[in-house]
Amino acid sequence: MPSPSNEQIKAQTTIRRAWPDDEPAITNFVDRLLSGIDYFVPRGRQRAFLKKYQVFIAELFGQVVGWSVVDKHGKLIHLLVATEYRGCGIGGRLLEISAPKSIRSKSDQSTGNPIQFYRLHGYTLIASSAGKHRNIDILIKGDSIHFD
Repeated sequence: MPSPSNEQIKAQTTIRRAWPDDEPAITNFVDRLLSGIDYFVPRGRQRAFLKKYQVFIAELFGQVVGWSVVDKHGKLIHLLVATEYRGCGIGGRLLEISAPKSIRSKSDQSTGNPIQFYRLHGYTLIASSAGKHRNIDILIKGDSIHFD
């Protein structure tokens, strides 16, 4: 039997708001992809995200394959898609549904710099090399800054 196409995977993936009962599955997903490589998200922090922020998950065949977190100010602070499903449109759908006003992104991730992905989805880089380790990029939706 042939492997499903990217379009079939995208069509079969469900994206929904995460709830407190999803914490173990989210924690296992994030730990599997990031533990020992990139930023580690402790179990207690996942619980806080679920209580205070908008958290979305992408599920395929009952398994978490994507995760996003938008803080109370509308800033995307996490977006992660399982390595084997990158390029299938799941990240773009998570980004669209999460609808952040801005994005805080690490530029030195083990999977590469995601700036081009965010640009393809209509975000503009407004600050680079920020943060304590000078590895944070800030992006906003659109191509200009408007002050009221």
